[in-house]
Amino acid sequence: RATITFNGTTVGDVGTDTVFTISGRVRVVLLTAFCTTDLAGATATLSLGTATLTAGLIALTTATDIDENDWWTAAAPAAGPKNILVETSSGTAAQVKDKLISENIILTTATAAITSGVLVIDIYYEPLTDGATLS
Repeated sequence: RATITFNGTTVGDVGTDTVFTISGRVRVVLLTAFCTTDLAGATATLSLGTATLTAGLIALTTATDIDENDWWTAAAPAAGPKNILVETSSGTAAQVKDKLISENIILTTATAAITSGVLVIDIYYEPLTDGATLS
């Protein structure tokens, strides 16, 4: 689990923040992102992915659209129960499931800083190589 508290300077400034450090290769079985405090930041946008594909896990989203009690699963976050579905080719997944990853998982903030808000990101994974870790 990673709890991300945005402050617009050390976390959420334009650029990237490492959420999970990967050693070796892992299979992400399930990843959830839940907002516990509204995100704020004018025209800020946010995505979740890796250095190679910054929106490879969750699509680029306007940060102020991610509100308290929203599940951030796609460009249009929403409150309420969510089905856990495998990602489709059109990118309309209800949740991130079954991804093979060998790079750190990062948040990319673009356009403007995210000045406040909290996301809780939970991840279930299995190592694919000897000694592989996710922390």
